[in-house]
Amino acid sequence: MKLNIFKPNKGSGKGSTQQTAVKHPLEGVVFTGIVRDVASNGQAVLEHSCGVAVFVRGAWIGERITVKITAFKKRFAVAHLLSVDEPCEQRITPACRHFMSLTQPHTPSCGGCAWQFVDYDAQLAQKQRWVRSAIERLTGQVSQAALAPIAASAEAMGYRNRAEFKSDGRILGFNAAQSDALIDIKTCGLLNAQVAEYLAALRARLPNPQWIGQKRKGKKSYTLLAVDDAMPAEAIEANVRRPFRQGNSRQNAVLQQWLHDALSPVAGCQSNKVLELFAGSGNFTRTLAALGFEQIIAAEVVPVAVDNLHSLGLPGVQAEVADLFDEAALSTLCKKHDDATILVLDPPREGLMCSKPLFEHTGFERVAYISCDLATCMRDVQGFMAKGYTLVSVLPVDMFPQTPHVELCVLLERTGR
Repeated sequence: MKLNIFKPNKGSGKGSTQQTAVKHPLEGVVFTGIVRDVASNGQAVLEHSCGVAVFVRGAWIGERITVKITAFKKRFAVAHLLSVDEPCEQRITPACRHFMSLTQPHTPSCGGCAWQFVDYDAQLAQKQRWVRSAIERLTGQVSQAALAPIAASAEAMGYRNRAEFKSDGRILGFNAAQSDALIDIKTCGLLNAQVAEYLAALRARLPNPQWIGQKRKGKKSYTLLAVDDAMPAEAIEANVRRPFRQGNSRQNAVLQQWLHDALSPVAGCQSNKVLELFAGSGNFTRTLAALGFEQIIAAEVVPVAVDNLHSLGLPGVQAEVADLFDEAALSTLCKKHDDATILVLDPPREGLMCSKPLFEHTGFERVAYISCDLATCMRDVQGFMAKGYTLVSVLPVDMFPQTPHVELCVLLERTGR
């Protein structure tokens, strides 16, 4: 079945190549099916009788649901959940008033967390399955030593130490699910106590004409109000992003402990030199310095973050500004530090946009890769393995409960070293 159908625009005149999209015959169709899987974006997957995969928010594996197909996106369809006819055992009542409601299907819902309707153990199990499946595709098998059980968050709610609210001057909150519409958020159960206080304080300043957004290219823009629990309230500035920081403090400590344990066996060797990329303001540089490495090159794209790192005065640390997204700049950095024996990585969600200089560096004996995206991490790990590295261990970390996000800690070693 063709998913994209076009016909000439009758009013375009002879020889015109202008085309008009034709509605797909299944758009608007209502059908009932059983959820077979959950995709990496957190949406449930079921199959229409014609063989088309259909994605829908708010359902879980094994549930019989009724949906309405709303659109096609190349090879798959997107649907709206109408009813859960046979719920799974893991389904629970969402704690948040702003979560999607089946009784009010036309009311926009918050897009911040997609899994509040499923109990926490089921969320953890699904994330573990994703990681196991990804490693199996990479290596063919997964040993117990290679894949550790996922590190659960101490708090399934109330863990978030930072947030970015938006306002149009009248209301304040988050974007709606799959939309740029603004949801007026009165309370959010994911926020920790301090950030929740900031939300209440900002709402007390509504209405606020200074927060009225301007239209850009026909679209409404909103005023950004970024907060975290390490800042004073008077430091909140409109449209100013806060420096990057892991959003769950306790789980960040898990990442730091993993890095400590992964590199402690080689920390005592004076010949080991560490090249840390995407160092930020020193979140993991502190751990490296505490291990006693005498040479730590901490490279970061953002100059302000490097200034913050300098101000820490960590022993053995040399902070550098480097364009880690430019192959020539990264190649220069690798050649400058060709004697580095340990590579530490904490890239953004896109992973290593430039990887060739790292793969060709012959001195790295151990690679510690901390990732916030499973797909790009496995892509990069495959690149290292093709260059003679062995996948030693993987620790999944649940940084953001109630969402499909999973953090990864991956240790690689060069084969034969």
